[in-house]
Amino acid sequence: PAPPARDVEYEESPDAIRHEMIVPVRTINIASMRALAYAGSLGQPVLAVHISPTREEADRFLAYWRAWGDHVPLEVVVSPYRALVEPLVHYIRERRRHHADRTLTVILPELVVRRPWQRVLHGRTASRLSRALEPLPEVVVTTVPVHVSD
Repeated sequence: PAPPARDVEYEESPDAIRHEMIVPVRTINIASMRALAYAGSLGQPVLAVHISPTREEADRFLAYWRAWGDHVPLEVVVSPYRALVEPLVHYIRERRRHHADRTLTVILPELVVRRPWQRVLHGRTASRLSRALEPLPEVVVTTVPVHVSD
């Protein structure tokens, strides 16, 4: 029997699932490198996504990306506001629409701090993005913990 529409959950065999890993990258730092390394270790296609508020900033990031080595394909989304969550959710929603045969796995670096007051210094973008993506079918969110020392 044919499986139901993709927006309805159903049982499927592991070999029937096609994956694509998406790693949001704000800057090239240890947290994003760890998330990209983890994504690459899974043996599935990986795509990095960067949100920039201006075309100039996007071009600057592309230059950094190329200098780093351009190891992973990168898509840059220019969004005129400094918001990250909504433009990423919109991008992932559109990606799902155009690649309905794939399960998108969004891999987020998440800073783990020792002291509660340190959480204030590090935005909770990963948890906000995770909550925003939760309603989307065929989108999996996983975090890669990055422990920050004092």
